[in-house]
Order: sequence, then structure tokens, then C-alpha cells
Amino acid sequence: MLYIHCPQCERSHLVGTRSIVSLHNTSEGVVAYVKCPEGHITVNTGSPSAVEKAAAGAERSLAPVRKSPVLTGASF
Repeated sequence: MLYIHCPQCERSHLVGTRSIVSLHNTSEGVVAYVKCPEGHITVNTGSPSAVEKAAAGAERSLAPVRKSPVLTGASF
């Protein structure tokens, strides 16, 4: 369970781990993009500087990346 604050709803919510959209391990700490029950994406971290660094970066898609393994030159 995560306790998040959504600035768009102006409320705090207790959400499960299924609400996590993505996690990023940065040099400033872990940054988590979490969806509130209303559907808004929030940025959560234990370090205020990590949020500033994430906000200053280029916008990127929050959709999960699913890559299939690619085997080059493998024979079975």
C-alpha cells in the first residue's frame, strides 16, 4: 500500500501497488508515477530533489515497456 497525495484532486489516497504506473531509479532516489483512484498520474518519491529532476526532464510516455527477448544467432 502507498499513501499518495494528488494535487489535482487535492486529496490524499491510500492505493495498492497495482496503481503504480512506473518506477525509475535515479541518482537522487526512486521516482514513482502512481495513478490516484480518480485516474490522475502523480509523481511520488522520498526525495524532493528527485521530483524536481523528474519534472525538469523531457516528457516521456508512462506506458509500460514490454520487450520480448531477441535471440540473434541462436539455434535450438
